[in-house]
Amino acid sequence: MIKVLITGMSENLGGINTYLYNLYKNANKNQIQFDFICHGKNKFALQEQLEKEKVKIWKITPRAENHQKHKQELKEIFLNNHYDFIHINIMSYNWYEPIILAHKYSKAKIILHSHNGNKEYLQKGGIKGIILDKIGKFKTRNIPYLRVACGQKAGEFMFSGKPFTIFYNGVNIEQFQFNKENRKEIRKELKIDAQDIVIGQVASLTDRKRPLFLLDIFYAYHQLQTNSKLVIVGTGPLMNKLKEKIKEYDLEKNVFLLGKREDTNRIYSAFDVFVMPSMAEGMSISLVEAQTNGLKCFTSKNVDKTSNITGNVTFLSLENNAKEWAERINHSNIHRDIEVKNKIPDEFDDQKSYEKVYQYYEDNLS
Repeated sequence: MIKVLITGMSENLGGINTYLYNLYKNANKNQIQFDFICHGKNKFALQEQLEKEKVKIWKITPRAENHQKHKQELKEIFLNNHYDFIHINIMSYNWYEPIILAHKYSKAKIILHSHNGNKEYLQKGGIKGIILDKIGKFKTRNIPYLRVACGQKAGEFMFSGKPFTIFYNGVNIEQFQFNKENRKEIRKELKIDAQDIVIGQVASLTDRKRPLFLLDIFYAYHQLQTNSKLVIVGTGPLMNKLKEKIKEYDLEKNVFLLGKREDTNRIYSAFDVFVMPSMAEGMSISLVEAQTNGLKCFTSKNVDKTSNITGNVTFLSLENNAKEWAERINHSNIHRDIEVKNKIPDEFDDQKSYEKVYQYYEDNLS
C-alpha cells in the first residue's frame, strides 16, 4: 500500500481541487491511500465529499491564525505518521513550512507540484507575497524534492531550469463532449433562447481568474450582440463584487451566476464560446474541458501556450481593454468544432493522466 499525503487544497472549487479529488477517486484504493491536509479557516472545496467516503483529513490551525501552532501541528503529522509521499501542490513558495518540516520530520519523498506559470500571480499578492516566495525558495533550496508541474510553463516558472515531470490535467473526454440534449436542457433551465449567444466561464471567483474583467468584456460584447448572455460557474470571494457590478451595468437579465455545480460537463454544451482572461494559469483544467466540448476559447497570453491542445484557443493580451477583447471575439469564427475529438492528445485523457501519477509513485518508492 502506497500512502500519500496531499496538501494544497483551497476553499474555492477550482482546477487544482478538482484534479486532486479525481486523482483520489480514480485510484485503486487497495494500492494507494490518499490522506489530505485542511489548512484553511474553512473546509476546502470537495472536503465534504471526501469525508463521506471516510478519507483521513488532517485539520490544522491556519498559518495566519497562529504560526507556531500551525508548524507544530504539521510537525506532529509528519513525525507520527508514515507516508511514502507528501504531495505538495503549490502556486508559489509562499507556504514553505510543509516542505521544510516534511524534510526534517518525515522519511517520505516530497513532491512539489507546480500549478502556476506566471509571476503576475505573485505580484497580485503584493510585496508580502513576493517576499514570502523569495524566503521560501531560499529556505528550501537544498531540500531534495521531486519536481512535477501541470504544464511546461508551470515547471519552468517554479523550478528555474531544473528538470521536472509534467502531469497534464486530463478530463473525461466522453463526459465533456458536446451534447445537444444537454444544451437544450441547460438553456431551458436558465430560460435562454436557442438563438442567443452564450459566453461561458467555469472558474473560481478570485483575482487570478479576473471575473470582473470578464464582466467588462461581456458588457462591451453585449453592445455588439444584444442577444448575448454570460454564464459563470463557480464560487469565490469576488461573488458579491461581481453581483454589484452586474447591477451597475444593468445586466441582471443577461448574466447567470450558477455558483457551485456538479454538472459542469453538461453546462459547457450550453455555451457558444469560452472566455477566460486569467492573470496566470499553468495548465487550466476548465480550458481543456471547454476545448473537449468543441468550444472556441479566448484566454490571456499569461496562460501556458501548450494549453491550446486543439488549435481552438486564441490568446489575447491583458493590456488590451475589455472593448478590444469583445471586438476580437465578435469578429472571430465561434462555430463549435465538431471534429475536436480527433484532435485531443492521448495524454489529456483523464485515466491516462492519473495512471501516469500512480506509476510515478511506484517508480519513486525506492
